[in-house]
Amino acid sequence: MRELSAAGEQTINDIALRHGFSPDAVLSMLESVINGSGNMAQFSHPEFSGSGQWMRGGMIMVSDMFNHALKSRVDGLCVELSNLIATQPNVIRPGSFQSQSQGGQAHRNSTPG
Repeated sequence: MRELSAAGEQTINDIALRHGFSPDAVLSMLESVINGSGNMAQFSHPEFSGSGQWMRGGMIMVSDMFNHALKSRVDGLCVELSNLIATQPNVIRPGSFQSQSQGGQAHRNSTPG
Protein backbone atom coordinates (compact mmCIF):
# COMPACT_ATOMS: atom_id res chain seq x y z
CA MET A 1 0.00 0.00 0.00
CA ARG A 2 1.22 3.48 -0.76
CA GLU A 3 1.99 6.01 1.94
CA LEU A 4 -0.25 9.07 1.95
CA SER A 5 0.70 12.63 2.75
CA ALA A 6 -1.14 14.32 5.64
CA ALA A 7 -3.33 16.10 3.09
CA GLY A 8 -3.86 12.78 1.35
CA GLU A 9 -5.07 11.11 4.55
CA GLN A 10 -7.58 13.90 5.12
CA THR A 11 -8.74 13.68 1.50
CA ILE A 12 -9.25 9.91 1.78
CA ASN A 13 -11.25 10.36 5.00
CA ASP A 14 -13.42 13.00 3.32
CA ILE A 15 -14.02 10.78 0.29
CA ALA A 16 -14.87 7.84 2.56
CA LEU A 17 -17.48 9.90 4.39
CA ARG A 18 -18.94 11.27 1.17
CA HIS A 19 -19.38 7.82 -0.43
CA GLY A 20 -20.27 5.87 2.71
CA PHE A 21 -17.26 3.53 2.73
CA SER A 22 -14.52 3.08 5.33
CA PRO A 23 -11.14 4.75 4.79
CA ASP A 24 -9.65 1.24 4.49
CA ALA A 25 -12.00 0.41 1.61
CA VAL A 26 -11.22 3.72 -0.10
CA LEU A 27 -7.47 3.13 0.25
CA SER A 28 -7.90 -0.33 -1.24
CA MET A 29 -9.81 1.13 -4.18
CA LEU A 30 -7.25 3.93 -4.58
CA GLU A 31 -4.54 1.30 -5.00
CA SER A 32 -6.67 -0.52 -7.59
CA VAL A 33 -7.38 2.67 -9.54
CA ILE A 34 -3.69 3.62 -9.51
CA ASN A 35 -2.77 0.14 -10.73
CA GLY A 36 -5.27 0.63 -13.57
CA SER A 37 -3.62 3.91 -14.60
CA GLY A 38 -6.66 5.85 -13.44
CA ASN A 39 -8.91 4.39 -16.14
CA MET A 40 -9.84 1.01 -14.73
CA ALA A 41 -9.68 -1.04 -11.55
CA GLN A 42 -9.90 -4.64 -10.46
CA PHE A 43 -10.75 -4.72 -6.79
CA SER A 44 -11.68 -7.01 -3.97
CA HIS A 45 -12.96 -5.73 -0.66
CA PRO A 46 -15.91 -6.82 1.54
CA GLU A 47 -17.48 -3.35 1.41
CA PHE A 48 -17.68 -3.64 -2.39
CA SER A 49 -19.33 -7.10 -2.08
CA GLY A 50 -16.05 -8.83 -2.85
CA SER A 51 -14.40 -8.84 -6.26
CA GLY A 52 -15.31 -6.51 -9.06
CA GLN A 53 -14.17 -4.36 -11.93
CA TRP A 54 -14.59 -0.75 -12.95
CA MET A 55 -13.74 1.03 -16.17
CA ARG A 56 -14.01 4.75 -16.86
CA GLY A 57 -17.03 5.41 -19.01
CA GLY A 58 -19.55 3.45 -17.00
CA MET A 59 -18.59 -0.24 -16.96
CA ILE A 60 -18.96 -1.55 -13.41
CA MET A 61 -19.29 -5.10 -12.13
CA VAL A 62 -19.65 -6.15 -8.51
CA SER A 63 -20.27 -9.63 -7.11
CA ASP A 64 -23.73 -8.58 -5.92
CA MET A 65 -24.76 -8.00 -9.55
CA PHE A 66 -28.29 -6.75 -8.91
CA ASN A 67 -27.28 -4.24 -6.25
CA HIS A 68 -27.56 -1.14 -8.43
CA ALA A 69 -27.13 1.23 -5.48
CA LEU A 70 -23.76 -0.34 -4.66
CA LYS A 71 -22.71 -0.20 -8.32
CA SER A 72 -23.53 3.49 -8.40
CA ARG A 73 -21.60 4.19 -5.19
CA VAL A 74 -18.56 2.21 -6.39
CA ASP A 75 -18.64 3.98 -9.75
CA GLY A 76 -18.81 7.39 -8.05
CA LEU A 77 -15.92 6.44 -5.77
CA CYS A 78 -13.77 5.24 -8.66
CA VAL A 79 -14.46 8.33 -10.76
CA GLU A 80 -13.54 10.58 -7.85
CA LEU A 81 -10.34 8.62 -7.12
CA SER A 82 -9.40 8.65 -10.79
CA ASN A 83 -9.84 12.42 -10.91
CA LEU A 84 -7.93 12.76 -7.64
CA ILE A 85 -4.81 10.98 -8.87
CA ALA A 86 -4.91 12.94 -12.14
CA THR A 87 -5.26 16.35 -10.50
CA GLN A 88 -3.60 15.95 -7.10
CA PRO A 89 -0.56 13.67 -7.38
CA ASN A 90 0.72 15.10 -4.05
CA VAL A 91 -1.82 12.91 -2.20
CA ILE A 92 0.71 10.07 -2.31
CA ARG A 93 4.12 10.64 -0.78
CA PRO A 94 6.96 10.56 -3.31
CA GLY A 95 9.00 7.37 -3.20
CA SER A 96 6.27 5.39 -1.45
CA PHE A 97 5.57 3.14 -4.40
CA GLN A 98 6.54 -0.49 -3.96
CA SER A 99 6.37 -2.67 -7.03
CA GLN A 100 5.31 -6.25 -6.64
CA SER A 101 5.70 -9.04 -9.15
CA GLN A 102 3.71 -12.22 -9.25
CA GLY A 103 5.50 -13.91 -12.14
CA GLY A 104 8.79 -14.82 -10.58
CA GLN A 105 11.41 -16.97 -12.27
CA ALA A 106 11.19 -20.68 -12.59
CA HIS A 107 13.89 -22.48 -10.63
CA ARG A 108 15.88 -24.86 -12.79
CA ASN A 109 17.43 -27.87 -11.20
CA SER A 110 20.03 -29.06 -13.66
CA THR A 111 21.81 -32.24 -12.96
CA PRO A 112 24.73 -33.17 -15.16
CA GLY A 113 23.85 -36.31 -16.85
